[in-house]
Parts: sequence; C-alpha cells; structure tokens
Amino acid sequence: MLVRVLVAAALAATGTAALAQSAPPAPATEKKICRAETATGSIMAKRVCRTKAEWARIAEQNERENQRFRDRPSGTGPTSAQ
Repeated sequence: MLVRVLVAAALAATGTAALAQSAPPAPATEKKICRAETATGSIMAKRVCRTKAEWARIAEQNERENQRFRDRPSGTGPTSAQ
C-alpha cells in the first residue's frame, strides 16, 4: 500500500514537472503557396510550395535576369554567329 502511494506521488510530481517544462507553442509559420511548375524538356508538372516572400524574391530575381538579357548589346547572345 505504501509503495502504491509513493509511486502515485512520484508520477504526479513527474507529470507536473513535464507540463511545466513543455515548450511554448511554435510561432505561426507563414502560409505556403503551391504552384505547378514544368521543367524545360519535361511534360510532367511538379508541385512547388513556397511562402509569399519566397515567390516575390524569385520573381524579382527573374525580372533582373530578364532585364539583363534585354539590356545586353545585340549580337552578343548565344545564337549570334562568331
């Protein structure tokens, strides 16, 4: 009988300590936006999920690359005759 009381007290103390030490809830993560992307040369689309900020960063990077392409002198591309 005494053993049961001691075991019950130990379990109660352990459970209370575990509750007190539990981690705070994780911060809310930004919602993911999923898009279907098809790689060049493929007919199979792949689902890609990123945050709104990540999609904006990729769009900015693509726009910089497109602008760089538009700004280059004519006749300097990979298809120009050497």
